[in-house]
Amino acid sequence: MPGGYSGNIIEINADGSFCMIVQSSTGAARPYCFDGASTSRYEYSESPIHGPPDFILSANYAEDLTKNYRQITGCMDGSKWRLNPTDVGDQFDSVGWPYTCRNAKKFISFLEPKTNIYCIRCCYGTNADIDCNTTHPIQSCSNAIPGDYRMKDNSTCKPPVVTTYTDTPTAYIPYPDPTLNSPSESSSNSRVALVGIAVSVSLIIVIIGIVYGYRKRVNGQHIPMASPSLPSYHGKDTETIDGDEQLPEYRP
Repeated sequence: MPGGYSGNIIEINADGSFCMIVQSSTGAARPYCFDGASTSRYEYSESPIHGPPDFILSANYAEDLTKNYRQITGCMDGSKWRLNPTDVGDQFDSVGWPYTCRNAKKFISFLEPKTNIYCIRCCYGTNADIDCNTTHPIQSCSNAIPGDYRMKDNSTCKPPVVTTYTDTPTAYIPYPDPTLNSPSESSSNSRVALVGIAVSVSLIIVIIGIVYGYRKRVNGQHIPMASPSLPSYHGKDTETIDGDEQLPEYRP
């Protein structure tokens, strides 16, 4: 299993687990990790970044001890990551990017939503520039990383069923970054915050009404005023009788 995650490092393991660079929902590319052995989301304890469940359908590990490289090739379900099904492919590598493969000199990887295949190779030897050729004239998995592109039952990878798609051919609709709130969560949190503010303001208004609306100073004493729900007094607020200020007679 991948371990010791630090920064933008990917890796390949003989048990079929691996981490690869994928574009996130924020637009930045970053490592996502998968347990290829079970083709489910790999809970990478040292990294908060996980790929979506059932995105990887097969993970076929291979290595060449002579050329000194490791690779994983296989089938995926691009719909699990909401990838554009008409996209012919995207390449990520260690040239010109701040990404590396653990203990390797170079790596190259592809995602091909149109054919639902993916590939990643890490090169460790002196021929890294040849075995991980990032400038291949035809950049694709089958050309840059020949390997086993079959399902677990040895069937071929199944292309997506495309009916209509209105986005541009090379655009991602990426899987949401798990470290960020989803739009629905953000909207829900905003609504809760607004309700809380409204309740607080209402409570303040009620308290002010209790303090200032129900108490009135007369002759240096606090005397409760009539409740707003009761019939109001008519005439002046007070009358002077024998030099003393009195409340007026109540007249409903």
